[in-house]
Amino acid sequence: MCKKIEIKIYEKLGASTAISTDDGNIIFKQISEILKKGGTIVLDFAGITLLTSAFLRSEEHTSELQSH
Repeated sequence: MCKKIEIKIYEKLGASTAISTDDGNIIFKQISEILKKGGTIVLDFAGITLLTSAFLRSEEHTSELQSH
């Protein structure tokens, strides 16, 4: 059975903004580890007031996630 893990973006970043590639990398690393173990993920964006495409996108990370 797959374990469902909730990632609270606000708590992980310690800020109400998710704007940089570095911020995205913090979350990506956790997502990647969970997926490798067969888990499922719920991303909670509560408390995030600003989000940019730099946070969400990285060619390197996107291709890695698509393989899961």
